[in-house]
Amino acid sequence: MEGINSIHARKSNNSKPISFIKDPDDDNSISSNPNRTANILNEHFASVGPKLANKLPSVQSNYFYVLNRYNSPDTSFASNLVTPTQVKLEISRTPNNKSHGLYSCPNQILKCASNVISNTLAEIINLSISTGVYPNKLKMAKIVPIFKIDDNTDPSNYGLISLLSTRFNRIFEKLIFKRMESFIEQNNQFSPSQYGFRKTISTQHAILDIVSTIQTNMDKHLFSCGVFIDLKKAFDTVNHNILLHKLDH
Repeated sequence: MEGINSIHARKSNNSKPISFIKDPDDDNSISSNPNRTANILNEHFASVGPKLANKLPSVQSNYFYVLNRYNSPDTSFASNLVTPTQVKLEISRTPNNKSHGLYSCPNQILKCASNVISNTLAEIINLSISTGVYPNKLKMAKIVPIFKIDDNTDPSNYGLISLLSTRFNRIFEKLIFKRMESFIEQNNQFSPSQYGFRKTISTQHAILDIVSTIQTNMDKHLFSCGVFIDLKKAFDTVNHNILLHKLDH
């Protein structure tokens, strides 16, 4: 990462306090008011995704690729309950140096109390899975804007990181992720074109597939054409209706 940053002339310390920011509601004049700065950044991050998504072309059927490609699983994801022992194991695996946000506690306290709270946490996690409801307080995050490059008074030149209640959210995340990953693998719901975030498969396999396709075409005296797309604000423009429909399926 340091090598990449040096090539792009990026400074390693990009979390300095923000003293000035352009105010879009005041003809982009420079604001130095801390409260206004926080609101400007908040409004930018809250609106940038929907603004970009509204520019995307509409699709007649958002779900055709799910309905045509995959058969719905016969079993329920919610049937695989979390046990107190599994909760204690995840607590013991939590790194001590993890940054934490709201409604959290020091890691040492969490680990010392694991025998006492593991039963209750297991009940809460199982209730969350069975009802499809995630605790509201664990959704609250401390937002930290991180300067990327160019003009440091332009809100669009900042990314953000969200510090959740890392201790409890991490336990939720790890236990649910393991169940979801296993469930999707067992029911053959992964696309064969998905290489990232899967066991025994990596993005290197995508490169190998590309090279293999090119070599096959060369042997057949055919041309190969590759199109590489970098999506702007890809995470912010995810269609939540499509995502929820796939999860429901």
